[in-house]
Amino acid sequence: MNMLTLIEQGLLLSNLTAGQPAAKQDPEKLAHTAIIGLTSLSYVLLLGGLSVYLYQNTSIPVMLTVLGMVVLVTSLLIVAGLRIISNIKKRRFNAMVNSALSDAEQFAARLGDDAEELFKNNAGSIALMTALAGFLAARKII
Repeated sequence: MNMLTLIEQGLLLSNLTAGQPAAKQDPEKLAHTAIIGLTSLSYVLLLGGLSVYLYQNTSIPVMLTVLGMVVLVTSLLIVAGLRIISNIKKRRFNAMVNSALSDAEQFAARLGDDAEELFKNNAGSIALMTALAGFLAARKII
């Protein structure tokens, strides 16, 4: 029973100290927003300048074709970048899940046969250990 008391105290302490800080403006998020806004503005101005140049120097069908290709290439680059970022995040998430699973397997192996007496016919300790495992997995993944 002493082990259960220590686990309960540990869970309580970790829950009390795991609170999220109050939401405040992240300077990095503001910088990303400014960069995206300025990049969009410069892209629109570049397309406008290119369209005026092409309108004055070539025929309208050629101008529309060139502008269409510029927009198409840009959108394809954005999609490719987003897919690369998504794949990187997916790999990191899978690595964290595999790490959490291996940690849980090691923890279960360490408990061994001694834990059988503790959990036999004791629903409270089973629920507590399940909650502990879920808590540790959530901490590891998040």
